Amino acid sequence: MSKEFGERMRLAMEKAGLRAIDIHEKTGISKPLLSGYLSGKFEPKQNNLYELATALGVKPTYLMGIAPPPNENSRPPHHAATFKPKPLPIIGTIACGTPILAEENIEAYVDCPMDVDADFCLRARGESMINADIQDGDIVFIKQTDHIENGEIAAVRIHDEATLKRLRYTEKTGELLLIAENDDFPSLTYSTNDESNDIHIEGRAVAVLHKLK
Repeated sequence: MSKEFGERMRLAMEKAGLRAIDIHEKTGISKPLLSGYLSGKFEPKQNNLYELATALGVKPTYLMGIAPPPNENSRPPHHAATFKPKPLPIIGTIACGTPILAEENIEAYVDCPMDVDADFCLRARGESMINADIQDGDIVFIKQTDHIENGEIAAVRIHDEATLKRLRYTEKTGELLLIAENDDFPSLTYSTNDESNDIHIEGRAVAVLHKLK
């Protein structure tokens, strides 16, 4: 997949008329790291993926190989993709006190592209993450983990409600900031030292399946 990512990134650069130095100046990503992406040595983590897509004028899902290039609308979104034999559950409302993957929380199932490493899905609600290309009604694939790096988008359960937000954590103060990707929505701040805050990080957002308009 890394080699394919490099090819998609190189194609987007050619179409945008940008060089690696231009991308470096736009994103602040180091030149050696950009070289590694282009060569297929490795792939960017979520925060760098978003920065690259913004600089190149494409959707993150195109760089990930889930969506077609902007000028290839005739090709279906999952062109040439194969699927896991077992569909992933879409989590609906969260039953009080139950694990997120409990049967009573599952509203439906969706097929997952084989090259997407995910454990379950959430259906996006509202417009708080539209600047991260997550629209109302989209299916967001989640890799179950409680280890989220600063700047990554995560599924967070607050009491019995799940939300998608970009995370910032300050270890020194124990402050957890949940950032919306829409200026119309405020960020939420919680103290991890306050036991009354029933907050659980359920996983990292790894891919998005857009609904048809």
